[in-house]
Amino acid sequence: LIWRKQHESMDPSCVISTVQAGGGGGVMVWTIFSWHNLGPLVSSEHCLNAAAYLRVVADHVHPFMTSVPIF
Repeated sequence: LIWRKQHESMDPSCVISTVQAGGGGGVMVWTIFSWHNLGPLVSSEHCLNAAAYLRVVADHVHPFMTSVPIF
Protein backbone atom coordinates (compact mmCIF):
# COMPACT_ATOMS: atom_id res chain seq x y z
CA LEU A 1 0.00 0.00 0.00
CA ILE A 2 1.10 3.54 -0.70
CA TRP A 3 0.25 6.09 1.97
CA ARG A 4 0.59 9.52 0.39
CA LYS A 5 -1.64 12.27 -0.90
CA GLN A 6 -2.16 12.69 -4.64
CA HIS A 7 -0.13 15.93 -4.83
CA GLU A 8 2.81 14.18 -3.08
CA SER A 9 3.43 11.59 -5.81
CA MET A 10 6.96 12.82 -6.65
CA ASP A 11 7.75 14.54 -3.37
CA PRO A 12 11.29 13.41 -2.38
CA SER A 13 10.08 12.50 1.09
CA CYS A 14 7.64 10.01 -0.50
CA VAL A 15 10.07 8.42 -2.99
CA ILE A 16 12.52 5.64 -2.18
CA SER A 17 15.38 5.16 -4.62
CA THR A 18 16.19 1.65 -5.82
CA VAL A 19 19.00 0.02 -7.73
CA GLN A 20 17.77 -1.26 -11.08
CA ALA A 21 20.68 -3.52 -12.03
CA GLY A 22 23.94 -4.77 -10.65
CA GLY A 23 23.22 -3.87 -7.06
CA GLY A 24 22.02 -7.14 -5.68
CA GLY A 25 21.55 -10.80 -6.20
CA GLY A 26 18.80 -12.53 -8.03
CA VAL A 27 17.36 -15.96 -8.48
CA MET A 28 15.87 -17.30 -11.69
CA VAL A 29 13.03 -19.76 -11.27
CA TRP A 30 11.57 -22.13 -13.81
CA THR A 31 8.59 -24.44 -13.60
CA ILE A 32 6.20 -26.47 -15.70
CA PHE A 33 2.52 -27.25 -15.30
CA SER A 34 -0.27 -29.06 -17.06
CA TRP A 35 -4.03 -29.11 -16.68
CA HIS A 36 -3.65 -31.96 -14.17
CA ASN A 37 -0.31 -31.49 -12.39
CA LEU A 38 2.19 -28.95 -11.16
CA GLY A 39 5.83 -29.67 -11.84
CA PRO A 40 8.83 -28.84 -9.70
CA LEU A 41 10.04 -25.29 -9.12
CA VAL A 42 13.65 -25.19 -10.29
CA SER A 43 15.84 -22.32 -9.13
CA SER A 44 19.17 -21.07 -10.44
CA GLU A 45 21.36 -18.27 -9.19
CA HIS A 46 22.82 -17.87 -12.69
CA CYS A 47 21.41 -17.32 -16.16
CA LEU A 48 20.87 -20.53 -18.06
CA ASN A 49 22.81 -21.12 -21.25
CA ALA A 50 21.63 -23.72 -23.78
CA ALA A 51 23.45 -26.61 -22.10
CA ALA A 52 22.11 -25.74 -18.64
CA TYR A 53 18.58 -25.37 -20.02
CA LEU A 54 18.80 -28.80 -21.65
CA ARG A 55 19.88 -30.25 -18.29
CA VAL A 56 16.76 -28.74 -16.69
CA VAL A 57 14.64 -30.28 -19.43
CA ALA A 58 16.30 -33.69 -19.07
CA ASP A 59 16.21 -33.65 -15.26
CA HIS A 60 12.74 -32.17 -14.71
CA VAL A 61 10.56 -32.01 -17.84
CA HIS A 62 10.97 -35.59 -19.00
CA PRO A 63 10.09 -37.09 -15.59
CA PHE A 64 7.17 -34.66 -15.25
CA MET A 65 5.77 -35.64 -18.63
CA THR A 66 5.54 -39.27 -17.53
CA SER A 67 3.00 -38.16 -14.89
CA VAL A 68 0.77 -36.26 -17.33
CA PRO A 69 -2.21 -38.30 -18.55
CA ILE A 70 -2.54 -38.74 -22.30
CA PHE A 71 -6.04 -38.19 -23.64
